[in-house]
Amino acid sequence: MKVVILGAGSTAQSVASMLLNDRNFKVIGFTDRDDKTKGKRILGIEVIGSHNILKDLFKQGIRAAVVAIGYDNNLREKYFHEVKDFGFEMINVVHTSAIIDQSVSLTEGVIIGPGCIISPMVKIDRNTIVEAGAIIGANCQIADNVYIGVGCCISGGGFIKRNAFLSAGCSIASFVTVGKNAKINPGSAVIKDVPDSTRSKA
Repeated sequence: MKVVILGAGSTAQSVASMLLNDRNFKVIGFTDRDDKTKGKRILGIEVIGSHNILKDLFKQGIRAAVVAIGYDNNLREKYFHEVKDFGFEMINVVHTSAIIDQSVSLTEGVIIGPGCIISPMVKIDRNTIVEAGAIIGANCQIADNVYIGVGCCISGGGFIKRNAFLSAGCSIASFVTVGKNAKINPGSAVIKDVPDSTRSKA
């Protein structure tokens, strides 16, 4: 299946690397916010234009897409819904080295990087990114549009609400809830619930 990657930064590079090793997909190019990066090549794959060309790509027969925008949950959410409304299938991209229990539920548009460990009975909702080396304990629920940074550790029974941003290396204690739109600073140890739209202290 031919697939387009939205984004042209480091997350998009990681996603392209994974898809290049997946015989089920052929990456036809990246799109970016504007045309400034048009013609640039990432891992040999061209930035073919701005996101404005996506509707035309669908008309040309491209049917799969993934939103690889890592550091802005709201922007990733916006494009996810726009592209889905065009009719694209929002694919999951999972690195072959990730260890994912067979009971794990992945919805759509989920990206799971290398070396991740996803424990039993975890649910990861749509358009969520789990970066390299993250560990998610049993019975966790990860909502839509969440970003889980490199090396994060979420202990069992955690609930990460919609659009939460967990920076690299943070740890979430068992049964802790991280609120909607909350941001956890790099390396933070979170041992109690984090309210919606707040930022943790390092």
